[in-house]
Amino acid sequence: MAELPRNVCGTPVKGENFFGRTKEIDDIWDRLATDHVLLTAPRRVGKTSIMFRLQNTAASREEWFGAVYYSAEAALDETAFVAGLFAEIAKSPRCGHVADALSRNRRGELAARVAKLSVAALSMELRNTTTTWSTLAAELQDAVYGLPPQGRLLVMVDELPVFLLRLLALDRSRAEAFLSWFRSFRQGRPERSNDVRWLLAGSIGLAPLASRQRWTKLINDLHESTIGPLDRANAQGLLDGLATRYRLQLSPAERDALLERLGWPIPYFLQLAVDALRKRPPGTERTDRVLATLCGPESQIYFAPWWQRLDEELGAVNASAAAAILTACAIDPDGAAKASMEGIFVRFWTDRDRDAQRRALFERLEHDGYLVFERGRWRFRSPLLREVWLERTSR
Repeated sequence: MAELPRNVCGTPVKGENFFGRTKEIDDIWDRLATDHVLLTAPRRVGKTSIMFRLQNTAASREEWFGAVYYSAEAALDETAFVAGLFAEIAKSPRCGHVADALSRNRRGELAARVAKLSVAALSMELRNTTTTWSTLAAELQDAVYGLPPQGRLLVMVDELPVFLLRLLALDRSRAEAFLSWFRSFRQGRPERSNDVRWLLAGSIGLAPLASRQRWTKLINDLHESTIGPLDRANAQGLLDGLATRYRLQLSPAERDALLERLGWPIPYFLQLAVDALRKRPPGTERTDRVLATLCGPESQIYFAPWWQRLDEELGAVNASAAAAILTACAIDPDGAAKASMEGIFVRFWTDRDRDAQRRALFERLEHDGYLVFERGRWRFRSPLLREVWLERTSR
């Protein structure tokens, strides 16, 4: 009998805690047979959990011998990015040839210790060498595309847009040069280009970032695969599995009422709802109490990243404009017509750049999962997120 999922709030899930997504996983593997993939989804839909699932199942797939996961979120510069990626690949199972190549190209004490160092320690050692990042990158490319004939390797890079934004803050031309190099790196050697596939993802959209910076040509080798919420059957199954594990009295009618109130069944919201259910005794108004808990001050920490990202990534003016737009769209559950928000646009942007700024901001809010455009109106994609926003702005 399959293990029941656990109630995991916040961190990516692995193993038996990963639920559903069978079709999405199969579709990604099918696409990886022919293309590199850009995995896109609004925030908190579960991209990183899907990447972990791909990593854990790669060896069982025909033609694949393994998968590597690397998060670029903490990389401060190009050297840190390449060193971290190099270390992650070198220390992965069945990638010993990469570690061997690293030892051959290094001198002295490091060469003797490559096999003994952890991923973090090896990355730190590589960052502290005097080698330029481009030289280190060339060594990595030679090693990765010098794979012995044992099948394909999947390399997944998470939070690449976060890293690019960090470079952008330093020097736009530097960020563009890095992205150009990375595209060339993905192409590999012509005779071995099919032996390595790349999957890129992040909590910030790479495609919108590339569009704003006019870098689309630097990511046009990636096929965009979009992940949405769980379908109804899987959402019901996840709630049922969690209810069984924790012996919650959750009838099909109450379960479906909860899904109706949540509106947008992403795993994160379902896990938060179950966490709240575990703290509430059964009763006729339990669904209302659960939603009140999720929207209340004690749950704001779970939603804070949605609001903090606006300030961190948009700049003061656009973040204030985004907040005003969200407030206008939250008043009515059906959202707001674009024409009704014209006063917001006039307040924040000049005539010259108003249309471009408006388009870019709505594109961002839609891509990141805040809003959706339907029947001529912009509304919150998630009814829960709308209620949380109203609670936040009313205090």
